[in-house]
Amino acid sequence: MWTPGPWVYDDTWGLVAGPEGEEVAAIHVGQIEGRRVDRSTANANATLIAAAPDMAEALEAALAVFMAEADEALGSPAQAARRVTAKRAIRSALAKARGETK
Repeated sequence: MWTPGPWVYDDTWGLVAGPEGEEVAAIHVGQIEGRRVDRSTANANATLIAAAPDMAEALEAALAVFMAEADEALGSPAQAARRVTAKRAIRSALAKARGETK
């Protein structure tokens, strides 16, 4: 399992850190495998990485709500289909975050 959140990004050092200051990720600006990564892209990537624990928690909460409600009881067949699609997407994203899929 990953380092518990919250995570914060320190753009001075290019590090995403956990609540005890432990390094979670180092963000590189410059040339990577022949491709230039500029500071704004690196900062956007780091901000997304730092939000990961919060997003995973939000997805778990949303999935719990979806699972507690019957799809068919909440509207039209089209709405039920969208809920099923959303549940699949949430499960897939969480599985990827846990390293269960690639």
